[in-house]
Amino acid sequence: MQQKGVLFDLDGTLLDSVGVWDGIGAAYLQARGLIAPPNLDRRLCAMTTEQVAAYFRTLGARDSVEAIAHALREAPLAAYRQTVPARPGARALLQALAARGIPMGIVSSTNARCIRPALERLGLSGYFSFLLCADDFGSGKDRPDIFLEGAKRLGTAPAETLVFEDSLYAMRTAKKAGFSVAAVEESHAAPDRGQIAQAADLVLHELSDFPLSFLETGPQSCCAVIVAAGASRRMGFSKIEASIGGLPVLVRTLTAFQKTRGITRMVVVCPPEKTAYFRAWLSGWGFGGQVAAVVPGGETRQQSVAAGVRAAGDADWLAIHDGARCLVTPWEIARVLTDARRYGAAALAVPVKDTVKLADHTGMVETTPPRERLWAVQTPQVFPREQFVALLPTARSADTDDCQLFERAGLPVHLCPGSYENLKLTTPDDLLSAQEILRKRKEQEDANRTRV
Repeated sequence: MQQKGVLFDLDGTLLDSVGVWDGIGAAYLQARGLIAPPNLDRRLCAMTTEQVAAYFRTLGARDSVEAIAHALREAPLAAYRQTVPARPGARALLQALAARGIPMGIVSSTNARCIRPALERLGLSGYFSFLLCADDFGSGKDRPDIFLEGAKRLGTAPAETLVFEDSLYAMRTAKKAGFSVAAVEESHAAPDRGQIAQAADLVLHELSDFPLSFLETGPQSCCAVIVAAGASRRMGFSKIEASIGGLPVLVRTLTAFQKTRGITRMVVVCPPEKTAYFRAWLSGWGFGGQVAAVVPGGETRQQSVAAGVRAAGDADWLAIHDGARCLVTPWEIARVLTDARRYGAAALAVPVKDTVKLADHTGMVETTPPRERLWAVQTPQVFPREQFVALLPTARSADTDDCQLFERAGLPVHLCPGSYENLKLTTPDDLLSAQEILRKRKEQEDANRTRV
């Protein structure tokens, strides 16, 4: 649906200001001889200032709720008046939205005394029709009321209103109320990235990544075509059935796409002689109703991709992915989906680390390409379905990836920075590397859980 109005969060979204609040609550408590609970900043993020003040009273603070709230509001005021910067791309995005006649408002958990001087100093205040603060409104973003009031003031329905946010809990609230959500990456929210990819319609590294075409279309459908039809000759056994961290490779791959909001359909391309087997096998793993089709592949990768694309239905976009890349994350998938919407097509990729030589057929070096321009392309690779289908007849047996169809047609493909962990399992050594990556991820998840 067309997006006719926009609501912006402030801290971490329009302003690079989240760090200003780090430790303010703990400093208040410690100055009064009280012990701050673990992970206090994270506990307080969904509260209004009055709710924080009331909570501090339960921790032993003797000041009145009004006095505590006043002290907390005053603490960051100087930073907002003097030093807090705008997020990169903020002004350009606001200008682009204003040029299209899109009404905008701010819905923030920060109090107006901080917001107004920062926006005026940065020359951003004139873009907004209103400023709606949780303290004045009386409830925070853990409830939909403040978002619904924002849409009412814009004169738009929730389904016609896009919310820019950096906090997971606020994204979830807005989505449940019927809004579209653009997540803006913020370092404090890094532990929530996987869940943000499940909650948000777009994932932006910076505000400049926002695809303006989203205003015309709203969320669109995307079919993930998971290509798993290879013979696994170098592995020596069926690699997509191999167990990695307690889950088969293909199950782990599908789970990542299942957890990404932008993926609305999944198709698996398997070895032709195993089609019935894989339908039953995936059903046994709980994907019976979530994988729309399991289809037989062809003799070449291009034939297998074509078979999967034919089963993709009328999806707006295609995300073509190697089934053996089971370490891709929902966050990476969401990022490349957003990039495709901005640039027309996109693929995950990483900069090449080694110096690369171009040699002739005898192995003699001809030249050394500049390393800073070399990328190792990965998957998923995301394309508009209609364009990709139209280009399928141009596929060549020597094509090693799907971007080449667009390259030959002179169509743009953007390389979205991915992760070196998104490796393709090819040999038994790769399985060992994958197990180690999963072990480190588990350690990090446990550490994040402990902090929360």
